[in-house]
Amino acid sequence: MTKAKKHNPLSYLGWLGLVGVVGTNTGDWLLQLFLIYFFFFIYTNMPADELFWMNVRKAGFRAFIFEVAANSLILVIVAVLEHIKYISADMVTLVMRLYLISFVAAMAIFIAMLWQINRQERKYMEE
Repeated sequence: MTKAKKHNPLSYLGWLGLVGVVGTNTGDWLLQLFLIYFFFFIYTNMPADELFWMNVRKAGFRAFIFEVAANSLILVIVAVLEHIKYISADMVTLVMRLYLISFVAAMAIFIAMLWQINRQERKYMEE
């Protein structure tokens, strides 16, 4: 009997990319940013061993630090705009978009760092 192949749990995040497809069909560019989640399907056949999870932690920490810095900057912008009494409906929309863009940027950093760490790991294994 053959053993069923177990998928990497990180690959299930790729299904969030379907929200981006909905955004493409509706023309909403904020939802189109979810297309970045399709990159997680790359990890479907990658074994989820301890080294892989250590690499996920490294990449996640770097993305977390970026997200904290970006959110702090957005909060400073909101505080300054609120102090000068310039909050309107357009500003609320702008702040929401800034948060979404910072989240997508952090996700892109996570994916890029994880890809780079895995590439370096393969390079060291070949040598």
